[in-house]
Amino acid sequence: ADAQGNVIRIQFNEVFRTPSTVPFDRFVGWHEAYLLWNEMIHSPEFEVEVPISQKQMLILDNWRVLHGRAGGKSSPNRVIMGGTVVREAFHSKAVQLMGGFYPPQ
Repeated sequence: ADAQGNVIRIQFNEVFRTPSTVPFDRFVGWHEAYLLWNEMIHSPEFEVEVPISQKQMLILDNWRVLHGRAGGKSSPNRVIMGGTVVREAFHSKAVQLMGGFYPPQ
């Protein structure tokens, strides 16, 4: 969160959870918020389905978009490959290609 308490980034993965570090006296409130969060991210109101055809790709900014894959909807001969480009590397290359320096000198 920023200085005003606004959320600036969420990192969430249902599969790779770690043990809770929430203090016991705050856990009930945290768990209620977590259940609401889980309900929201699985609500059709907040979901967008993007069909992808052969030879197409989808590029997402993980800092701006929560994303997932719908279970059981892919074809048996489909291969999903993931890759990561670190944000700083992307910015650095973009600035370099535009003739500047990153970080600025």
